Order: sequence, then structure tokens, then C-alpha cells
Amino acid sequence: MDGFAVRTVETAQASAERPLRLRVMGSIAAGDAVQTPSENTLVAWGIMTGAPVPEGFDGVIKLEE
Repeated sequence: MDGFAVRTVETAQASAERPLRLRVMGSIAAGDAVQTPSENTLVAWGIMTGAPVPEGFDGVIKLEE
């Protein structure tokens, strides 16, 4: 499913009352080589169905199924 790869430790406290703003570093499609993840905090990668999740990112916020 399409969505955004995130680090769940950074997003765990987010809610409707306490939203979190992440900077999108780029997008990764199926078949792409995994891009080097950012050392920065509070970032996400756009990720498409079948794409590899970047190292250090352990969750995907889905946009659609």
C-alpha cells in the first residue's frame, strides 16, 4: 500500500490533539534501490506498494489500500 515510511519512536505520541509535522525526504518505488535514510529526525519517505522500507524506518502510515 502507498504511504509514508516513518520511525515509530518519533510518531508514537502524535494524535489529533498533538499533530506531528514530518519533512518528506523523497519517494521510493517498487524496484528502487533503498535510498540512504536521513540522519535528521522528524522525516519520512514516501513509499509505494512493493517498495523496500529504508533502514532505520519501522512503520508505514498508509494512504490507501
